[in-house]
Amino acid sequence: MNHKSSELKRVKQNWALLLLLGAGLTILYGALIMPGSEDALRRMIRISGRISALVFSLAFAASSLLRLFPSQATFWLRTNRRQVGLLFAWSQLLHLLGLVALGQWYPDPFLIQLSAVALAGGGLAYFFTFALAATSNDRAVSWLGHSRWQRFHQIGSWWIWIILVQTITVAVWFVWVPLFGAAFLRVQSASRARRKR
Repeated sequence: MNHKSSELKRVKQNWALLLLLGAGLTILYGALIMPGSEDALRRMIRISGRISALVFSLAFAASSLLRLFPSQATFWLRTNRRQVGLLFAWSQLLHLLGLVALGQWYPDPFLIQLSAVALAGGGLAYFFTFALAATSNDRAVSWLGHSRWQRFHQIGSWWIWIILVQTITVAVWFVWVPLFGAAFLRVQSASRARRKR
C-alpha cells in the first residue's frame, strides 16, 4: 500500500511539473509578443522554435541516454519521457499559433516565401507531433499493439527530427548540437542493442 501511495504521489508530482513548465512557456511566449509588433511576433516564433527543439532533443534521446549512461538522472528522464513529449507538443502548438498569427497579420513576405514543400513537410511534422502526443498513453499502446505503436512513434519522431534540423541553422549551435547529439545517441543505442542479440 505504501509503495502504491508513493508511486501515485510521484506521478502527481511529475504531472504537476509538466503543467508548471507548460504554464511557464505560455507566459514566456506571451511576454515576448507583448509589444504587439511584427518583430516581437517573429522573436516569439524564433525562440519558441528553439525551445521546442531542445525539449524534443530530451524526449528523443531519453531511452538511449538510459541505455548508454544509466544514472538517476537518465532514469528520471526516461520515466518522464511522456511528459517531456507533451511539453514539446504544447510548445509547438504555441509556436504554430505564432506562425498563424504572422500569416494573418503580416502576410507579406511570410506567405509569399512559404513554399509548398515547406508547407507539406512542416504540416506532416505537426501531424506527427500532435498524433504522438495523442497516443502517448497506455490505452493507445493497447489499441495499436506495442510493435505498431513503437513503429509509428519511431517514424514520427525521426520525421520531426528531420524537419527541425532543416529549420534550425548551424549558427544556432546550442540547439543544433543537442539535436544531432540526440540522433547520434539513438543510432549508438540501436547499434549496441543489435550487437547484444
